[in-house]
Amino acid sequence: MTRQPSRIVVLCNGEKPDPDRFKADLAESDLFICADGGANSAVEASQIPDVIIGDFDSVTPSTLQACQSAQLIRLDDQETTDFEKVLTYIGQWPAAQVTVWGALGLRIDHTIGNLSSLIRLAGKRSVYLKSNNALSYSIPSGFSKTFPPGKTISLIPIPSAGGVRTVGLRWPLLNETLELGLRNGTLNETTGGPVQITFTSGHLILMEIDG
Repeated sequence: MTRQPSRIVVLCNGEKPDPDRFKADLAESDLFICADGGANSAVEASQIPDVIIGDFDSVTPSTLQACQSAQLIRLDDQETTDFEKVLTYIGQWPAAQVTVWGALGLRIDHTIGNLSSLIRLAGKRSVYLKSNNALSYSIPSGFSKTFPPGKTISLIPIPSAGGVRTVGLRWPLLNETLELGLRNGTLNETTGGPVQITFTSGHLILMEIDG
């Protein structure tokens, strides 16, 4: 593939995306990739991917028949997940923004693994994991974004983050440590205006929760 995509949509084999929101993302993308069985959901939504990547243990024969125009990249390596295989493939386009559907939900082990993959990409590229009720992404220290009042957000340390300070949240964090299994920054609320987050060590994933 010689084109240089600026917006990539990836569909994994997890929670099936909301059809309208998913199609809206596809309309703004210039490359659509499915991770193995994610292609089954794509075909169900009448969307044919440009590329299917994985070990092909989940994609069905009928899906492959429907996706004859797609580039098929079979990788039998069992040391990496299908999502990780996709991330390696798109590494050739470091400037592209990546929106990933189906990486969350259904199986908790896949969800945790996919969230952890965000940390390996921290500071290298923009990857956003979408579900039907949340948007998740890795944030750097010094993060700032304007939210309407009452927006629910969660800060998830992977596996920990130290010296966390926040501005613009109902329950502020003041030089605190977040650590999986001990303390998470879940279910906070925005007060309206800029939310600013700094931390001195570790990694944080921010989840914007809908509803």
